[in-house]
Amino acid sequence: MTKPTGQRRAAAPSAAGAAARDRTPAFLRVLKLEESRGYDDRAVFGGLDAFLTRWQAEEPSNPSIERLVAAGVLPAAYRDLSAQARVGWATRALQALEISHPQIPVPPQPSPARREQRELNQPARKAIKGPASDARGADSLAAPPPKKGEASTTKAVSRQPRTANAAASPAGLSPDAPAAALNSARGRAPTLLGKLGVTTVRDLVYLFPRRHNPVRPVAELRTGEEQATLATLLQVRPVRLGRAMEGTEGVIGDDTGNIRAVWFNQKRLAQWLKPETRYVFSGKVTEFQGAAIFDSPDHEEARPGSSLESALQQGGLFPVYPSTEGLFQPALRRMVREALARCADGIPDALPADLRRRNSLIGLRQALWQAHYPEGQEQYDAARRRLAYEELFLIQLGVLAHRRAAEAVAMGVELKPPAGFLDAFYATLLFKLTPAQERVLREVLGDLERPVRPMSRLLQG
Repeated sequence: MTKPTGQRRAAAPSAAGAAARDRTPAFLRVLKLEESRGYDDRAVFGGLDAFLTRWQAEEPSNPSIERLVAAGVLPAAYRDLSAQARVGWATRALQALEISHPQIPVPPQPSPARREQRELNQPARKAIKGPASDARGADSLAAPPPKKGEASTTKAVSRQPRTANAAASPAGLSPDAPAAALNSARGRAPTLLGKLGVTTVRDLVYLFPRRHNPVRPVAELRTGEEQATLATLLQVRPVRLGRAMEGTEGVIGDDTGNIRAVWFNQKRLAQWLKPETRYVFSGKVTEFQGAAIFDSPDHEEARPGSSLESALQQGGLFPVYPSTEGLFQPALRRMVREALARCADGIPDALPADLRRRNSLIGLRQALWQAHYPEGQEQYDAARRRLAYEELFLIQLGVLAHRRAAEAVAMGVELKPPAGFLDAFYATLLFKLTPAQERVLREVLGDLERPVRPMSRLLQG
């Protein structure tokens, strides 16, 4: 959907919309997360000062704000405080708010060591309850396990893609089956795929991304860059943005922090997105009123055990495909993942195992998965190198096959120089031929005298 530009796009949510929300529970969670992180000012994206500035602007009459001001906690310059001073500041803030909000529970946070060991496929911390609206579910296709003997031959691809239980995968498909045979190719999808030149499942497997967005934790998202994060939608609500624009605002977070997301001109999205649900959000982070926001990111639900969650990890890369009007990225990614899961094993590897081993190339199946959902840049480079090698190898084989076919039906004309002709030619030269020149001359004359195949030779030097 087209984004507005200029002043209308930068308008803040109306006061009426902001008054309906109390950020006190979120503030208490941020303080608790700060404590678990050693008060490093990274519990929320942009730092605690930016969070407090937004809170004061949106809820100036909130009793919690008044309590914090009365206790001398606000205005704050948390970023400039030492770690010890931050402990005292947080203690005073909690003491002030416990009087006004003793009923608000502060959920416990995992320790930094435990958080680092936590696997990606575990659900993120659920912090806020909310109604879940109906939405189309994501796929539950599992990427099949690696074939036996397809282990990587290089350090860059020593790990196989993460996979869910292969038993949950649907039956395999022939690579030449029509794209409409995929369960995820619904409605007009096959017709729209045809506009991209995709008619078979094989075509979909070889529809490679036009770019990849790096997957980062929320606290490591960078302003001005296209990127993705696997996080939980904590809050979502419709908002008014300026005088004539409505949209949706949400808060997404993981164990490293939270960030606000705003979808301009997409009011109905608030009814479709489900709080307490894990999504992959992909897009650009921008600055808005001194704070960072996710600007209208694409979103795709990542159900536990789905092929999407299995294929992603922090530090990996998230695909963005070439598309056409009416064919959206989440739907296209679901179809590609299903095609990979159901037909990647059925595509024969054109490169013999010995050739792959001698050239340090990975297997075709692994290369296809890593080309779409690479675990990192090294794995993507290894997949790209293998696929490019195969493409050039097949081109060369085609040229050789064409040459042999032409030679099989063509007949040469036997040409023999008269007796004494070569000796007379050598006598006219003012120099003596080198051994290499004599060898090449013999080979050329041999080709000319052969009646069964025309000469095809390039002489250089």
